[in-house]
Amino acid sequence: MTRTRACVAAVVLSAGVVLSGCAQAPSFDPDAAARFQESVLEVSTAASTAEFDAALQKVAELEVEVKDALARGLITPERYDSILAAIALVRADLEAAIAAQQPAPPPPEPPASNEGGNDNNGNNGNNGNKDKEKDKNKDNKGNNGKGNKGNDDDDDD
Repeated sequence: MTRTRACVAAVVLSAGVVLSGCAQAPSFDPDAAARFQESVLEVSTAASTAEFDAALQKVAELEVEVKDALARGLITPERYDSILAAIALVRADLEAAIAAQQPAPPPPEPPASNEGGNDNNGNNGNNGNKDKEKDKNKDNKGNNGKGNKGNDDDDDD
């Protein structure tokens, strides 16, 4: 919750920068300044009540208004740049607040256990003894009539 409060404070502070930029411009169109101030107030209000998605939408609308004001010659390019820089800060703060509200991803599921009636222990139930007699007969084929070479260490020949 502390992170959310910090984000709200940052949004309100950044919005104040936008407002102060609007109020200090002597050649700034008063109607445009009033519209911007109203939009910034809406952003601040939404952010202060943790309605970050709504605040983000208001920021997008404010950005459109500012671009329109520049195109119509109501603000100078310098004022436009400073307002857009403040808008970028507000947007980043809002996106951080939204990300902080997202629940943490669930932990990965542990591997399935053999408890609860599942006797499959990865080898289809074979405990290694199932065909022991068959294996003995398979490996012990005798010498197939080739005779026994015997032990090389014996010199009985």
